[in-house]
Amino acid sequence: MSKRGASGPYPPAVDRLIEAFADLPGIGRRTAERLAFHVLKSPDAEAMNLARAIEAMKTSVRHCSVCFNLTETDPCPICGDASRRRGVVLVVEQPRDLIAIEKTGMYDGVYHVLLGQIDPLEGVGPAELTVDALARRRDGASATCAPAFGCHEVWTCLRSPPPSADPPA
Repeated sequence: MSKRGASGPYPPAVDRLIEAFADLPGIGRRTAERLAFHVLKSPDAEAMNLARAIEAMKTSVRHCSVCFNLTETDPCPICGDASRRRGVVLVVEQPRDLIAIEKTGMYDGVYHVLLGQIDPLEGVGPAELTVDALARRRDGASATCAPAFGCHEVWTCLRSPPPSADPPA
């Protein structure tokens, strides 16, 4: 059985799409192939709508400069809402955690999104997250920060006094 080109049995454009889908988290090669063939069989308008949606998201969505939530405006609608209670900042790991809390309608304060979790085994420490911005935000306001969704390590990091530059006497 001969291959069509060096990369695989599919035309290069199909192979590139399969590889792009397979690079997504949780998507294996077989699922990537199914997705690629779904797009290939879709009407042109549907496939192009998907391409435009991805392009629009990549060009217009960014992180809020205040809380690091996903937004198309800066600050995000939550940070820009004057009716939100600013006395408590709820610290969450990812934007999806913020969305889950917002869907409940039970919280009317503001947030801070860490954009990950501390994982020393993976080389992820406070410097790789938005911990410094949270500390500056805490220091610059009279707000209380409350951890949520596995953010206890960051909370402890923020509550602990900074290490002293002077050795103990």
